[in-house]
Amino acid sequence: MSDFGRATPRFAVVVPVAPGRDPLVMRSLEQQDEPRSTYEVVVERGLNVSRNRNNCIGRTRAPIFAFTDDDCVVERQWLASARRFFEAHPEFDAVGGPQLNLEGEGALGRAIGRALASRFGTARTRHRFRRGPARWNATQCDLTSANLFVTRAAFDRWGPFDDRLWPNEETALLRRIELGGGRIAYDPSIVVRHRRRDSLRRLAGQCFGYGRGRARQWNIEGRRGLSLEQSIPCAFLLYCATLPLSAAMW
Repeated sequence: MSDFGRATPRFAVVVPVAPGRDPLVMRSLEQQDEPRSTYEVVVERGLNVSRNRNNCIGRTRAPIFAFTDDDCVVERQWLASARRFFEAHPEFDAVGGPQLNLEGEGALGRAIGRALASRFGTARTRHRFRRGPARWNATQCDLTSANLFVTRAAFDRWGPFDDRLWPNEETALLRRIELGGGRIAYDPSIVVRHRRRDSLRRLAGQCFGYGRGRARQWNIEGRRGLSLEQSIPCAFLLYCATLPLSAAMW
């Protein structure tokens, strides 16, 4: 439901919410440094996150869509940083930044955050989880839907989200923008914080979901195979999984 019946705001913050979940992100959205009249929050509940986002977009007239997840905390300068970026670089179609650890994470959460931000842990997608230098030729590997801004013009041209995909619906959209000659940037000042999984089992489930989403995306796009760099984390997980069997054989 849209928050506003007033003049069209600059941003529509699109929040898909899982059924029965109390969205953590709402409080931080109320504490933005930007005037409240410059953005609206559009929420859709349902099991299909891609469809939720598409339905939200159908209910707003804002020229820029701001995507985040219901379990994130956005920093106070989140919208202000995006506004400054588009004011300085109106030729860009999309921009985003890192999703960092939530403050106060325990030892496991901090360790998971460091692993996600490492080349060995997530290969080319590590920029999603670390505050690095600005990238003016960013790709689908650099951004996630937890922290992504897309102009209406770009979404009208390359959208909507493919509701056959979740996760990886945003990487498919960014891929279409790339192939269509659009411009994507990574801005380290645009920050959200995301709590890491609280157990290795849940982390493994998250990684499996990402891998399944990537495979489904590649199947839809007609692409096959992993690059050598992307295969390193997979090979390491396979190595860890086979260690008990190897020990038993010896």
